[in-house]
Amino acid sequence: MSDFFSQWVNIYFLLAAILSLGIVYSYWLRREKLLQKHGELIRELQIKERKLNELNERHENKNLKLEASQIKLEKVNFTNNKLLSIMAHDVKGPLKFMVNLASLMKDNYDALSKEERKENLEIISTTGNKVYDLVQNMLQWTKMQSESIKMQKDPVHLKSLVQEKFELFNSGAKAKEINLINDIPDDIYIWGDINMLGLVFQNLISNSIKFTRTKGSVRIYSTYSIEEVIEIAVEDSGIGMSVLDVERLLDKNVHHTTSGTSEEPGSGLGMMVAQEMIARHDSRIFVESRIGIGSKFTFVLQLIN
Repeated sequence: MSDFFSQWVNIYFLLAAILSLGIVYSYWLRREKLLQKHGELIRELQIKERKLNELNERHENKNLKLEASQIKLEKVNFTNNKLLSIMAHDVKGPLKFMVNLASLMKDNYDALSKEERKENLEIISTTGNKVYDLVQNMLQWTKMQSESIKMQKDPVHLKSLVQEKFELFNSGAKAKEINLINDIPDDIYIWGDINMLGLVFQNLISNSIKFTRTKGSVRIYSTYSIEEVIEIAVEDSGIGMSVLDVERLLDKNVHHTTSGTSEEPGSGLGMMVAQEMIARHDSRIFVESRIGIGSKFTFVLQLIN
């Protein structure tokens, strides 16, 4: 009897063990299926999230392109309006003046003395050079706005470059008895684009002469050099500017122009060209000015030791 009971107990424990294993296996199998399903859901969510991120990125890229196009369009419109304004006012006037003066000389050539003919030709030549400089500035500025102008840095002998630009304005300076002073040391060489820097000095010298009274001076010199940079100053003894005029002069979005001491016309474009070309040399133009005392334009260039 005890053996029979013992056998049933063993069978009971065996069945209980089998049942327990079945329950554990069933639980494990269900857990694995749930984990698998959970993993699939996570992968689906990751795929959806990646697609959503791609769509957002494409949307952002489209927005950025639209913003860039809008900025470019505004820049083109500003450039066109600026050029049209200059063409209508600062190019048309001098050209019409030269045409009228040349026509007057042609109609009255025999009645004019030799001195009068020479004087009129000098006026035409001076006016023509001013128009040429203005058109050159317009072309350079347009190229910079379209980003088509290429920069090439080379060693530049600074004193020679300044002297070359002074010689362009010798006749105009002599007419106003303005002394042009080149105080750049002879041993100064800098890295830069010689054509761009030439236009920078050309525009600054032209402005200084324009706003300097008779028997004044325009001086270019170095103020200091530290390690690999040198500061250059273009200083005149002209009529000077107020703080507001300086702000307008340096504001690229403002068309600021003033007639010179001898009523020389101006487009306000020269300073804009100079600013952008100096910016290409990783620098900027600073202005110090006092009414009745004069103005000083300074900028830093890369020095060759």
